[in-house]
Amino acid sequence: MAEAYWNIGLSHHFAKRYKEAVEAYGEYARVKPSAGTEFQFHHNFGIAFAGLGQFPQAIDAYKRAIAVKPDDSESHYLVGGAYYGSRRFAEAVNSLSRATEIKPDYVPYELALGKAYFSLGNREAALRQHTKLKTLDSEAANELVKIMDGKTQ
Repeated sequence: MAEAYWNIGLSHHFAKRYKEAVEAYGEYARVKPSAGTEFQFHHNFGIAFAGLGQFPQAIDAYKRAIAVKPDDSESHYLVGGAYYGSRRFAEAVNSLSRATEIKPDYVPYELALGKAYFSLGNREAALRQHTKLKTLDSEAANELVKIMDGKTQ
């Protein structure tokens, strides 16, 4: 029965029907108490909550995933995004910095860190990220400049 709920959750998840995914993952956890020890359960739960804009629940799920697998760069990146969505920019910077430590020079992580620095009000650090991005991906560097110039979010 647990596997059926998991598969239903995945189906909804990949179709971006996050409300239904959250419900199915919740049922999965109800019938399989050991789900709380599974990295992928918390990781997917976080993505579904974030997709609904429920950032506090997403943060909690991502933190649980990180507790199971502390060196997963994507989970640090995703919790950073949830902090960013909650306008908790200092925590976003901390999480995104950790993601870039684990997986250096990965453009999505480096760009997100630059955005978080800028939103935190640390233009100097955002400019350092811009300089780094110029060596990695000129389009991402240009995107960060547009954000810093107020032309996009």
